[in-house]
Amino acid sequence: MERIGWESLPGDARDAVQHELGSLVNVEQVGEGRRSALAVVAHLGTGRVSSRARPWPTSARPCNLLARRP
Repeated sequence: MERIGWESLPGDARDAVQHELGSLVNVEQVGEGRRSALAVVAHLGTGRVSSRARPWPTSARPCNLLARRP
């Protein structure tokens, strides 16, 4: 899976992450792994957090995806 950089995320998405985590000091891209489109280590004033994400399938409805979860 091709990686997405933190800077290429829409501003609203970055703002939502910062709202949940707090102010970001630095965001470090992670190069290893295969299943996540976004993989970063977010350095905060209080420590660090790893974060991964994958694109939401535009063809599937969220309720159908949740229904398939075990």
